[in-house]
Amino acid sequence: MYIRDLSSNIYEPSNTTNFILGANNCLYIIYPYGNSNFTDAMDVVVF
Repeated sequence: MYIRDLSSNIYEPSNTTNFILGANNCLYIIYPYGNSNFTDAMDVVVF
């Protein structure tokens, strides 16, 4: 696990289209690296 700088512009919720609304209305925002259709490297931020 790596600690990311969540104040960076890349982690703004408005800058993503990859998200899942989970149980209890938790929002999981997914930031894939490289090709977003086929990658095994990503960050997941939970709100």
